[in-house]
Amino acid sequence: MTQGSPESGRDLGLEDAHSLLSAGDPGPTPFLVEGFIVLNAIAALVGAYKVGKTWIVLAIALAVASGEAFLGRFKVARGPVMLILEESGRRALHRRLAMMVRGQGIAHHKLSQLFFAANQGVKLTDPEWRAQILSEAQRIQPMLIVFDPLARVKGGSVDENSQLEMGPVLDFLRELREVSGAAILFVQHTGHEAGGRMRGTSDLEAYWESKVTITRDSDALQIRADHREAESTEPVGYRLDFDDHGMRFDLDEAQDDHDALILDYLAEHPQSTNTEVREGVPRRASATTSRLLALERAGTVGRRQSERPDKAGRARRVDVFFLTENADLEPVPDPGHAGTTNGSGSGSVSPLSGAFYRGGHGTGWTTWGRRHETPARTPASTPSCRLLVKRVAEVCVRCPDTKLRRLRRALPRAPGRPRLRAGTDRSLRR
Repeated sequence: MTQGSPESGRDLGLEDAHSLLSAGDPGPTPFLVEGFIVLNAIAALVGAYKVGKTWIVLAIALAVASGEAFLGRFKVARGPVMLILEESGRRALHRRLAMMVRGQGIAHHKLSQLFFAANQGVKLTDPEWRAQILSEAQRIQPMLIVFDPLARVKGGSVDENSQLEMGPVLDFLRELREVSGAAILFVQHTGHEAGGRMRGTSDLEAYWESKVTITRDSDALQIRADHREAESTEPVGYRLDFDDHGMRFDLDEAQDDHDALILDYLAEHPQSTNTEVREGVPRRASATTSRLLALERAGTVGRRQSERPDKAGRARRVDVFFLTENADLEPVPDPGHAGTTNGSGSGSVSPLSGAFYRGGHGTGWTTWGRRHETPARTPASTPSCRLLVKRVAEVCVRCPDTKLRRLRRALPRAPGRPRLRAGTDRSLRR
């Protein structure tokens, strides 16, 4: 490393590439929210007016603060969260959070590290507000700091279309990231033109390191993410499901169907290369590669090197993929820990002949849980069947007070795959 000028007091910190590469591989890009927000990134969440951006912001904040998977599927790095809201007050936040924790089965005590300020009039152009935010960030040491929306916290006198006026606001977000070590997430509307570009100065598009975009098609929503230092995340379809119990995110089945196709192909064609899987699965090739790598990261699929003959008959080493033991049923918890009561410990368990059991609560309805042992005749002969059984188990453990209707809606379905039908527990009994 070269030294800076002693007269200036600054050090440019020039290094040579040889020293950089000699330091060892830093490993893959780490994520705060798997696939969506890179750790310590300046992130933007963008979408059109009334597309449900605040619901997703709260889902991200709840996931990071509680350690629960984002949207019930994507892993997070757990830690404190600072949530600064300037579009809704304390009562509105209370109503939304109450619906979400009920619908997703999150215990209140898991949210002791979710700190919020609602409609406090925060302005990032005000030196006093900046100093207080920096002070609180150093005290709390958050993993994530959220500003919703940027249009309100930037200050009313700041023209968001002016590069000169928005520059100090964006520079403060970067300073806050450096001081706190947290990821910074700001929420912004998209412009009037198509393409998902943020409203305002082009500097907004130049500043983000992760960009989460929400789009709507009728009542169907999609969320996707782009990154500077990682591959883009395939779009995930979802719907906001409201009922008397609360609010939850119902993910579309397409991704689960895609995963099942890959698992079924590898079950029939073990030791397949990426190219062979792409050609054998009837989906878009780039999406198949993305899901294959995601299954590898999850431990469901493994990779090793193998020798294959090329066209000239010479042996060459290639990467091949195979199903791991995790692709099969994993050991399941004891029914007493799977949640068969309504919280008072008064539930009763009626064992069934399959991997699941049914608990009655004296309330006129039925809930489901998992048995400690899985009989050999459980429908797990194919990866798609195993995926279904594991999904049932995940829902039962995460939300023990689960009616059949809600359980059925939470499960992936595809042609030829066992499915739950209204009015019967036949699939559970199998």
